[in-house]
Amino acid sequence: MSTPRRAVTAAATATLAVALTASLAGCSSGGRGGGSDADRAAPPPTTAGATGAPAPTTGPRSSAPNACDSKMPGEVMTAEEAVVRFSDQQVCPGYVTVALGTPVTWRNTGQATYTVTIKDGPLPTSAELRRERVEPGASVAVELPSGQFAWTTDALEAFVGTVEVQG
Repeated sequence: MSTPRRAVTAAATATLAVALTASLAGCSSGGRGGGSDADRAAPPPTTAGATGAPAPTTGPRSSAPNACDSKMPGEVMTAEEAVVRFSDQQVCPGYVTVALGTPVTWRNTGQATYTVTIKDGPLPTSAELRRERVEPGASVAVELPSGQFAWTTDALEAFVGTVEVQG
C-alpha cells in the first residue's frame, strides 16, 4: 500500500471513529445530518492547564430549547437525566447509562403514537423484553435489570439505542 493511500485510510478510520463516538453519545435525527445547528452541542469551554495546553472544563452543552444534553457511554445518569425524547424527527439521547434501580423514561415528543421495544440483550436481534405504546406527549418509565439492552422505536425504524444498567 502506498503512503498516500495509508494516509487516506487512516484519515477515514479516524473520521469514522469520531462519528461513531458522537452517535453513541448523542442524538439521531433520522438520517438528516445530525439535526439543526441549534440542536448540536457547542464544544466545551477550555482553560489553560498547568502545562499551558487547554484543559477541558464542564459547562452547559447548549441553551437551545430542543437541545440534547447527553453523556458519554458509561457516564451514569440520574433518573431526571435518563429521559429519552423521541419523535419521527429525532431520538435523544441514543445511549443511556444508569445505576441499577434507576428508571429510564421514554417521552414521545411527536404527533403520533409510537412503540418502544426493549430487547433482552445488547443486539437489536435479541429477544423482546418489553414493548410499550407511547401516546403523543406521554411518557413511560422502565426499570431494567443489570446489563446492556438494545431498544428501538417505530418512530425512526433504522435507529437502535442502548441502555446500560450498572450494578
